[in-house]
This record gives sequence, structure tokens and C-alpha cells, in this order.
Amino acid sequence: MPTFSSSRLNNQIVKRLIIPFLLGIVLGPLGQAQTSIRVAPYNVENYILSPIQNRPLKTKLAQAKVVESILAAKPDVLALQEVGTIKALAKLQKDLKSNPESNLVVLGDFNDYYNAKPVKAIVGSGNSRLIDTRPSERNGDSGPNLRNSKWFPRDISWTHFYGVEDVYSRIDYIMLSPGMARELDRANSSIPVVPNWGHGSDHRPVVISVHAKDR
Repeated sequence: MPTFSSSRLNNQIVKRLIIPFLLGIVLGPLGQAQTSIRVAPYNVENYILSPIQNRPLKTKLAQAKVVESILAAKPDVLALQEVGTIKALAKLQKDLKSNPESNLVVLGDFNDYYNAKPVKAIVGSGNSRLIDTRPSERNGDSGPNLRNSKWFPRDISWTHFYGVEDVYSRIDYIMLSPGMARELDRANSSIPVVPNWGHGSDHRPVVISVHAKDR
């Protein structure tokens, strides 16, 4: 993992760097015969079921759409962001039939663009530079960027919709260390396409699959 300190980053960047790491992750049990692991972060946009600071409650329609999106991703490891309370998380686990004793880890929504300084600081440089898996929709798009091979392909990889500006952007990431990147199963990594996804959240889940053995 890359390292960084406040002496190298201004206070604003440091504060923004903290955001992705204050998130919850649900880890399910893995079977002995399992050959791959699917990992998916998902910002569920204020999953609030009881009053908190006058924030709107998550409707039953939105709750159902969140569940549908998660089931479409079929993750073994699910990173959830913006879950209101422990009770709300327990309710979502019940709806998904997850084990309530599942482990919680930190992971998530970087809340910024790939070229932004906070994201670059997380990615790091040199031999320890993290690998951006960049899953995309399975809609037939394939191949490199024919305009400039140094740029990302022109497939559909956005994860967030900002209604004020009517902008779709990629701010949810799954980054791997170089060693872990060798286990990435790219053919089974994607952004699930769910009809009316926006009823559940302003984010879409991102999912990757990695082989369970070193390669």
C-alpha cells in the first residue's frame, strides 16, 4: 500500500483522503471449493431507516432496488457506504440474508476523479503503485482506446450520477496491489446493469472477481 503524510499533502487533501477509509464492509464466508472471490463497493446513498438530522428516510422502493443491485453484483465481499445506523445495516443484512456476525472492514467510495490529487496519493507510485481495476458494463464494448492508447478505453464505467449538474462520473474504485492484481479475473468483473438503478442510490455497485489462489 502507498504511504502518505500531512507534510506532503495540504489539509484539504488529507481530509478528503480520510473519506474512503471510514466505510463499512461485509465479508461473507468462503467455501473450500471456491476458486474466485468477488469484491464490490456500493454507496447506498443515505440508507437511513430512522430519523437522523432531518434527513429523508429510505423508501421501501429504494430499499428493494438496493437489494436488487447487490444481488445482481453477487459479491463475496461487499463494501457499503452511507449506511445510517447499525440497525439500518442489520435490516439490510436481513433483507440480503447475510450472516449478522460477518466481519466489517474499511473500503470505498473515493468521492473524486482518477486524476485528482487525493486519488493519486492513494494510488501511490513505483513498485507499490496500486492497480485500478476499472470494471465496466458488459454491453459489447471492448478493446483499447483507438484515439490514444495511454487513455482508458471508451467503455461505460461511470459509477455516480450528480443530479445538479446532470453528470455521470467514476468516483467508486477497486484498487489492487501488484501482487493481488495477478489474481484479478477481469472476465468476471463488471458494473451490473440494473433497470431503474437510480431508485436505489445515486451510485452503482462495482464488482470484481479474483482467483482464490496466488498466481
